[in-house]
Amino acid sequence: MDFIAGVDGGGTKTKVVCASPEGKVLDTAVFGPFNMNSIGAERFSALLQELCAYLNGMGDCRALCIGSAGISNKKMTRIVETEMTRGGIENWNLVGDQVIALNGALSGEAGIALIAGTGSICFGKNGAGEYARSGGWGHLIGDEGSGYALGRDALAAVARAWDGWGEKTLLSQLLAEQMELDDQKKIISYTYGGDKSRIAALAPLVEQAAGQDDAVALEIIRDNAVKMTGLVGAVARQLGIKAGKVAMLGGLLEHDTKLRETFVAEMGRQYPALVCTEPEQDAAAGALMLAKEMLRGDNVHPIAECMEKDSRLVVGLMSGTSADGVDAALCRITGHGTASKIEQLGFVFQPFSGEIRREILRLASGNSACAADFCKMNFLLGELYVQAVEALCAETGIRAEQIDLIGSHGQTFWHIPLPETYLGHSFRSTFQLGEGSVLAQRFGCPVVSDFRVRDVAADGLGAPLVPYSEFLIYRSETECVALQNIGGIGNITCLLPACRLEDVFAFDTGPGNMVMDAVYTELTGGEKTFDEGGAYAAGGKVHEKLLEMLMQDAYLSQKPPKTTGREYYGPDFVKKVMDYARRENISGQDLMATVTDYTAQTIRYSVEHYFPRKPDKLIIGGGGSMNKTLVQAVARALPECRVLTNEDLGYDSNAKEAVAFAVLANEAIFAGCNNVPTVTGAKNPVVMGKISL
Repeated sequence: MDFIAGVDGGGTKTKVVCASPEGKVLDTAVFGPFNMNSIGAERFSALLQELCAYLNGMGDCRALCIGSAGISNKKMTRIVETEMTRGGIENWNLVGDQVIALNGALSGEAGIALIAGTGSICFGKNGAGEYARSGGWGHLIGDEGSGYALGRDALAAVARAWDGWGEKTLLSQLLAEQMELDDQKKIISYTYGGDKSRIAALAPLVEQAAGQDDAVALEIIRDNAVKMTGLVGAVARQLGIKAGKVAMLGGLLEHDTKLRETFVAEMGRQYPALVCTEPEQDAAAGALMLAKEMLRGDNVHPIAECMEKDSRLVVGLMSGTSADGVDAALCRITGHGTASKIEQLGFVFQPFSGEIRREILRLASGNSACAADFCKMNFLLGELYVQAVEALCAETGIRAEQIDLIGSHGQTFWHIPLPETYLGHSFRSTFQLGEGSVLAQRFGCPVVSDFRVRDVAADGLGAPLVPYSEFLIYRSETECVALQNIGGIGNITCLLPACRLEDVFAFDTGPGNMVMDAVYTELTGGEKTFDEGGAYAAGGKVHEKLLEMLMQDAYLSQKPPKTTGREYYGPDFVKKVMDYARRENISGQDLMATVTDYTAQTIRYSVEHYFPRKPDKLIIGGGGSMNKTLVQAVARALPECRVLTNEDLGYDSNAKEAVAFAVLANEAIFAGCNNVPTVTGAKNPVVMGKISL
């Protein structure tokens, strides 16, 4: 019979758990102490021989994980290696007891464990499988919050009280009555005449005194609780853990003690997103989980593992041409291709700071910048995307390690959809930043990023990319549906009744929020970057001559497939608008009313000139759907069409593009073509996205 085994090698006993390779427990056994220092090398070897005989009697042990203290002792590890070889156990591993305790306490998931018994240590693991520790320095310079620390502090407090320079304390009476430590000689002899366990045995007296509101005992408790919180904070910082579980282990934390109560309160004050919990399973179970991972080893490819799941938790990330921040959506996706079922579970928006937004816009302006700036921005965006996913986890209550897949569009810095000549060669190109490897390192799951380049390599425009997900989610058997996304740039998708994927067509309609935001930023002297709800524009009147000039825009008359971006509707375009407004003495509100209506008119123009039939309904998504003045302008421009927002249908406008990249990432891992050539003009269907593992 094939099986796996986990061993918790303790100081008083050794517990073994055997299970099927799938993890079903088959048997448990208990042997003597695993501490070589206390039982000696000869008895330690005999224990290992007894363990191997038991395992061989169970069948074929495919993987064995042993957790124990003292694994840095080379003599101990040599004896283990010798006895495992003699016993015929080939696939085994020896790890620290804190590792199996952590994995058992949190059922193998990422998080932190604080262990406080005779000594103390804090240990943690993040979603990428990286470990870190704090504490564990021993009783002379560490062991904060341990039984030894409480006992040591109690003895010191009593000594100070007896000497007359410390506060009187109930601890003096308790030491005298219960431990017969009623004079200086006895305390010195007790303190220095035995091992540290004798001092740790005084911890219950500190709890007893604190329970009677002794000020000194309460201060000892509080001081150690603060230090324990510091241990947890140190591990959290090392691993980049901002939210999750902190398992409380060891005699001082597993029982209802004053120390535990004070520690939990201090954690809530300093780290409210780190939740203190009871251990879920014991250390032997943790060792068994690690044995199961050993059995898997390199045999299971991370993408294959993701594909094999009935459904996947997928995060989609989008930072658009408005450069205002990161949209992060969590989806549960079942299946792939036309059989996909997509459920949005959560959404957060993480705004960029003003400084970062200005730098993104500077680098995306097409003006001079050095390569070092782009290099640094690539990794900065990767880190900002990590923060967005962490915020999404906190919002939805999922753990980072539960994420199966991430799809990240990145930030577009330049887009050349039509061939241009460069150094004697003519080609299209596009450039997005936001390093996917940073996400893969933090979350330990496959990350699909940089989608556009693959479509451009197939002579496509590289945009728009959301029509694939729109086809899956919004297609109707009976109605012609138009989907207008209004981000920095506007793009529209046409889904004819009962259409196939190859029937879908879409294109960029022109500016979405980009020109409006830039004009409003100018009008407010940079104090505000967008007209919230279109309130300012609502107080103005459209300037017909300026609108007429804007509608002469050459991009509008360009036939699809087509795409555009900041390189066209950026600073130079806005400067022309502002210069015209100054010459004609157009008021600020009239100017905002005009550029808002301009976006609405580009949508009308696109529908009237390029749709094969009038849509039955037009669904507006993206940030522009929150601009009531703009939505009303679109409805007036298309009176024969029902104009709705995603919210009217129970969807989330803000999350639409982020959801799209979750869907595109899901298709990529199944090697499914996820561009729409009838939309982008690509020569052939391709699988977009680069995968980081």
